[in-house]
Amino acid sequence: MPAPFPFSGDPVTHHPPHPHSATAGFTLVEMLITLAVLGIIMGIAAPTMLNWKNTRDADNFLASLAGDLNASRTRAMATGQERRIRLLDARTYVVENQAIGSSTWTTVRTGTASSDVIDLTNTLGRTYDFKSVGFATITTAAGVVASSNDIKALKGSGQKTLSVTALGLVRRQ
Repeated sequence: MPAPFPFSGDPVTHHPPHPHSATAGFTLVEMLITLAVLGIIMGIAAPTMLNWKNTRDADNFLASLAGDLNASRTRAMATGQERRIRLLDARTYVVENQAIGSSTWTTVRTGTASSDVIDLTNTLGRTYDFKSVGFATITTAAGVVASSNDIKALKGSGQKTLSVTALGLVRRQ
């Protein structure tokens, strides 16, 4: 007689017990509750993230403008060619170069923000001309020397101001 098996039933067809399929995985109700909670969290976080993005964009635009102002001064002194930056609107400026002996201005770079950054109260159409000796002349759209050298931001962390001195140096405040 063969040795008995340690379990009852037919040894060929016997399978170990499986967990019930009803206890494995998530139910539809659990999934819907999870999605609802995630939707609420996203609804609360989205405005904060958008404000953070706008602040970062404004700060990056002002840093780029300050860098271009300083670089234009340095470039004018190094090459003897005049450089200028024109503020076109609240989100765009143009860096231009004038070849020695020429009256034509060539666009070197255009800086653009995704939304309005610059306060145009006193700066609309302002031009910052950098001479080869390093001095800056700031004029209004009418060609008059500007009474204020500051570029104020509409938004950004700390409502920054860029101050351009007569020597052409730019300071972020």
